[in-house]
Amino acid sequence: MNLKWVHIQNYRSCKDVKIQLSGLNAFVGANNSGKSNIIRAIDFLFNPSTLKLDEESFWNGDPKLGIWIEALFDQLTNEENEKLKGYLRPDGTFLMARSAKRKNEESIEIISSEEGDTEFEISQHYSKPIPIQPWLQEENINGENIANWWKEKDRLIVREHSFVTFVGG
Repeated sequence: MNLKWVHIQNYRSCKDVKIQLSGLNAFVGANNSGKSNIIRAIDFLFNPSTLKLDEESFWNGDPKLGIWIEALFDQLTNEENEKLKGYLRPDGTFLMARSAKRKNEESIEIISSEEGDTEFEISQHYSKPIPIQPWLQEENINGENIANWWKEKDRLIVREHSFVTFVGG
C-alpha cells in the first residue's frame, strides 16, 4: 500500500493543504512554518488513540471550523485488496478520512481526553462505493420497490450471480 496524498483542512496552521507523496519524503522549512503540524495531522488521521483536541487544534483557533484530514492509498497488495474490497474506489484506490468538530447539543458521543470530557466529536470515514444496480442502493430500498423487484427476481443479477440464489430463495 502506497500513501499517494494527504489533504489537511482546518488543522492548526494548515487551512487547506494537499501534499503529494512518493516513496521517500522530507518536510523542510523555517521554524514555525507548519512542518510539525503536518506530522501531527497525519498522526491524528492514522492514530485512533489520538483523542486530545483543544481550540488550538483548529485553524486560527476557531473550533467552529471542522477539521478534515484525508489520505488516498494506491498500489494495494492482493491481501489488502481482499481485506478492503468493500471500500475500494472504482480505480482500486482506498480513501480514508478523520474529522473533528465541536459537539452540538443533540450529539450523544463525547470524546474524552487526558483532562476529562471535551466538547469535540471525532469521526472516522471510509469511502464505500454506491452499487450501480438501483435495487442495491440504500435510498431505493423500501417495501414497494422490493415487491416490484421480487416480481421479476430473475433480473436481480450482479456480475452474473443471481441475488435470489445468493440469499437462498
